[in-house]
Amino acid sequence: MRTFLTALALAVLFGNASAPRAASHDNTVEWNGVSHVIWQDLRPICPENGEPFSVRFQTWDFDITSARVRGVDGGVITTWENAYFVEDKGPYDVWQADLDSSFGGFVDYVIELTDGSDTDYYTTAGMSDTIPSGADFTVDFGSYTHAPYGAVKTTTGAVFRTWAPGASSARVRGDFNGWTTVNPMQANGNDWIARIPGVADRDNYKLYFNDGASPVWKTDAHSRAINAGDNNNSIVEDPTRYVWNSNSFVTPALEEMIIYQIHIGTFAGRNDPHGTAPFPSGYLEVADRAYQLAELGVNAVQICPINEFPGDESAGYNPIGIYSPEWIYGTPDECKAMIDSLHAHGIAVLLDIVYNHFSDTDNFLWQYDGTQIYFDDPVVGTPWGSQADFDKPEVRDYYIQNAMMWLEEYRIDGFRMDATDFMNIFPQEAAGWFLMQEINDMMDWRYADRVSIAEQLPDDDFVTRPTNIGGAGFDTQYYDKFTD
Repeated sequence: MRTFLTALALAVLFGNASAPRAASHDNTVEWNGVSHVIWQDLRPICPENGEPFSVRFQTWDFDITSARVRGVDGGVITTWENAYFVEDKGPYDVWQADLDSSFGGFVDYVIELTDGSDTDYYTTAGMSDTIPSGADFTVDFGSYTHAPYGAVKTTTGAVFRTWAPGASSARVRGDFNGWTTVNPMQANGNDWIARIPGVADRDNYKLYFNDGASPVWKTDAHSRAINAGDNNNSIVEDPTRYVWNSNSFVTPALEEMIIYQIHIGTFAGRNDPHGTAPFPSGYLEVADRAYQLAELGVNAVQICPINEFPGDESAGYNPIGIYSPEWIYGTPDECKAMIDSLHAHGIAVLLDIVYNHFSDTDNFLWQYDGTQIYFDDPVVGTPWGSQADFDKPEVRDYYIQNAMMWLEEYRIDGFRMDATDFMNIFPQEAAGWFLMQEINDMMDWRYADRVSIAEQLPDDDFVTRPTNIGGAGFDTQYYDKFTD
């Protein structure tokens, strides 16, 4: 959207960025550095009944001296498992505790953190000095409500989860069942969930709502990959499959970034002395040429949107699937390989995200479950397409979890949010502003070393003011007079 440049100069205006800090052993657990997200931090991501699993959580670097996880199997058997350090993650330490196999139908757990003489607890209620009642995290092997949305590969198959409050029924149809209706999903509140054995990694599938006279076939709203060459089928992806090599990369400070903007499809493939490349070029072509960017002297790239879009050629500002990297450029693992290569060459990766609208072409969120759950009625329009219904917390969560996916699973170093001046338009000004605040608060809480940039035209100092005084919380924004 709007003109994109080969080389991007970013003016820091009304900056809100502050360097994340490491803690120390001072007999105080730093509460603001502790986080655990159940749909991201279990290993395996979605454990099955009878399967041992691990609980991961993060703290500020060098903050705690020890930690434990209390697991209660089936509400009866209680064990305490010691946690151990796993890895550095920017300014954070990642810890892990391993829980034994469960046969009680569910496991409740609480995280205990200690720094010297201070012991505190992390639960669904956040941090506290004591363990609050009824606030345990729960891994439920009956409902599988601990599963992330979309499809996640499990040890024996896959678990599928979608938000579809208007559906009267839901089924999963795909390669694994001959595209038949033999795998119904079970309602759990406004969600539909199914655990299906025998699903293979990268199997194609679709969701099938409302048995009867008016059934609805849909691409999964949370598809981690889409087969645009075959009716936009969703693809089962294992988000932990890729093995990263550049584990020691540190995101440079915002004020030290020299940013180069690239479009994946046109970065290579035409008049390229490096060698033959397809057009559009893809993730691996960028990965192969990361050394050229390093030789140029840049230490960050801003990638034009790589969300799934209609057709094979686009600047990317017409999204239809924000959880899926554009298929014509390559697979999710190839996208990760590109980021891995850029990191290995000392280059941070900033992703251009488009949250202010969806494409009106091939928009599978439209009438998703047979009703209009993702959009207002009448629809809120922008110059480029329909805007989602930000007033609904489930829709805002859809975007927040998407940002978390890119930051966690793809190790993106930050975002440039497209046309933020169209995020808070009538009649949902407050909700759009709140969504931007929620995304930036999430980043400050869990990804404090990452960068958020607003394309705010004309510039507005409230966009980069902290959220606790009413600002949107971005680290920086475009300087209108410079970009003109």
